[in-house]
Amino acid sequence: MTPTEFGRIAALTRLKPAGREMARRVLVDGIRPAEVARQMGVADATVRAKVAAIARAMRTEQGAPADWVVVTVLVPPAAAREVLAIERRAG
Repeated sequence: MTPTEFGRIAALTRLKPAGREMARRVLVDGIRPAEVARQMGVADATVRAKVAAIARAMRTEQGAPADWVVVTVLVPPAAAREVLAIERRAG
């Protein structure tokens, strides 16, 4: 997720600045939730909850069905094209 995308989605939530920072470190910077939790001195579940809040806001903004899941992964370009093609067919 780009910093701009993150800012737009985060603005749709009620996350406080610390919660936004936790989610940003995971979704923009690509740091594992457990590492962010260690860095910020909070429980891993706390970081995951902040990331989930961003995911819910993103689904709502995109008009996705409530049961869809946001998955953030790093894959080679060819695999990314396949995943995006699946998204287009499913939507």
